[in-house]
Amino acid sequence: MAPATPSGWEESARAARQLAQMAIPLWAQNFAQILLGLIAIAFVGHMNDPLALSQVVLATSLFNVTGASIISGLSAGMETFCGQGMGAGNHAMLGTVLQRAVAICLLVCAPVTLLWANAGPIILRLGQPQAIAAGAARYLLQVSPCIYMLAISECLKRYLLAQRVVVPGTVITAVTTLCAPVFYWLTIYKMKLGLDGAAAGFVLCTFTSTSLMIAYTAARDARRRRRPDATWTGLTSDAFRGWGQYLGLAVPAMVAVCSEWWTYEVVIFMAGLLPNAEVAVGVMGLAFQVSAVAYMSAMALSAAANTRVANELGAGNARSARASCWVAAAAVVLLQSAQSGACFLARRQVIGLLSSNEQVEALALIVMPVLVVTFIGDGTNAVLQGVLRGAGRQALGAAMNVIGYWAFGVPLAVLLGFHLHLGVLGFWVALLATTSGQALVQAAVLSRIDWAAEVSRAAALAAAPEDAAGATNGGGGGGAAARSKAAAADVAAAEAAAAALPEDERPLLLDTSRSRSVSEHGSASFGPRLSIDLVALAGTPPAPRRAPLPPGPRRVVSSSTGGGGPPAAPAATWTLEEAEEGLSRGVADGGALAADAAGGGRRRVGGALERRDGAGGGGGKRRAMGPADDDVSDGCGGDVTGQRDAQARGGAHAKLLPDER
Repeated sequence: MAPATPSGWEESARAARQLAQMAIPLWAQNFAQILLGLIAIAFVGHMNDPLALSQVVLATSLFNVTGASIISGLSAGMETFCGQGMGAGNHAMLGTVLQRAVAICLLVCAPVTLLWANAGPIILRLGQPQAIAAGAARYLLQVSPCIYMLAISECLKRYLLAQRVVVPGTVITAVTTLCAPVFYWLTIYKMKLGLDGAAAGFVLCTFTSTSLMIAYTAARDARRRRRPDATWTGLTSDAFRGWGQYLGLAVPAMVAVCSEWWTYEVVIFMAGLLPNAEVAVGVMGLAFQVSAVAYMSAMALSAAANTRVANELGAGNARSARASCWVAAAAVVLLQSAQSGACFLARRQVIGLLSSNEQVEALALIVMPVLVVTFIGDGTNAVLQGVLRGAGRQALGAAMNVIGYWAFGVPLAVLLGFHLHLGVLGFWVALLATTSGQALVQAAVLSRIDWAAEVSRAAALAAAPEDAAGATNGGGGGGAAARSKAAAADVAAAEAAAAALPEDERPLLLDTSRSRSVSEHGSASFGPRLSIDLVALAGTPPAPRRAPLPPGPRRVVSSSTGGGGPPAAPAATWTLEEAEEGLSRGVADGGALAADAAGGGRRRVGGALERRDGAGGGGGKRRAMGPADDDVSDGCGGDVTGQRDAQARGGAHAKLLPDER
């Protein structure tokens, strides 16, 4: 009997619980990261050098725009591959993707640091004074090692996040934040290094965070290396294959991240072109600090939703992925609305805490009502962009961000700020219109997504992502493209076969969640009932109709994973259609089915077919549907994610067998 389908409310409640379990520690991590930046600014601000703060702020902005945003975007390609691979049970894939992402990100760091080595003339061309440009360029050059450390730590965070491991990252960030005052005090005041000390303190903080992240990840992987779900299997040359496939998702993710991130930096730059630029820039800086604090919760929900959606799509759970998307969207709207209301009510206190300049305070009070409303659209965009990345739709997210922010948002800011003379208020009205419009467009796009089709895409992606260069993962040949096409074709074929059955019999062929997973041997599993080898089945013509199964006892086919019975005598065969019909009706006579695609679609009988009530991996009770032994040959040598443990215990299952004619 098929497991009961959870109701919509039950699915949503489950999604909410799992999102909260991830989002809460991620929010704490983001908040600690904000404190880390504020500590650095506070120590630099108390230096005797009046130019130091401007130099550090400018250099930090350049560091983020030309370095951190690019690395953050490129490493985001891992979110799809690792998240969906984890959901599909292709655990070894995560270690390979991690190595590939680190290699790509480190390679990109080289031209970035070369740019920073020549940052002085570039900053001067941006119109900055000579004194500020020289100090900012010096600071940027001294912190350049941090971009390499950032590349490693960002990839490790996403590697752990795909496995829903978030608390260690929070602890590491908290430890680094606690160490930061000591580092900055030693380098700036004790060693009296001034601006160079501020750069050294930043390097020490980044080194501490990255070292702890590497140490934790290495220790965790070493502890788990003998487990069947180990994600690290050692260094592999596969990390240098499949770069095109990885960049196909990572580059659009980078474009999406940078197009949004750079918009805010451009608006700050435009504020410096307004009359009374000091006040305008001060208000923009204050407003961005308030917005950044509110954004931390949205970032946490975005990461949690991204992981949940990717995991569920990889596992073949379309309903769960959809529930995670909309529960996260509803949660971020409610949370950001609450923050907007609280910030508006306490606007005078918030502004007074961040500034003592009367002109800045007066203008900030005018801007604040518009600013707080941007929390909702901005936060919703973050979550929906995370969902798109989890589904592998980075290109769609990039297109919407480029059009929304650069074809609409920035021109509108120029129009309102300069031509209509609204200044800073006009900039924030433009940002409000942009973020709100973006949120509505992304919600409309996601409302039209076919989640079952996304499951098919995830199955194809997880089939053999390392095989883009033509390598294989056991059983069958061909590269990732061929496997992806085969995966998509077989998913569609299985769904069509299920649709042709009576409604009450469909769960015997496809389970209620239409789950399917892909093993490293290139097999797709359609629920716990039927396994079809993708490579062997692709393109196989239908077999001629054969005689019906004769009555009488059936012999057991010897098994490589079970009890190892005697070799089987020639057994009766069915056509593919007859086998599927027999399977869907309980397989009368209790014969276990195995398809032989290479042999013309023959299905071999022998042993009792078991049906497992529950997920694979040995979970759930088992019921024999026939009188014979429950030991059937694996044939191909591969197994199926989510069923390996159960099959290893000798459970009978439908499986492809090689041609023995």
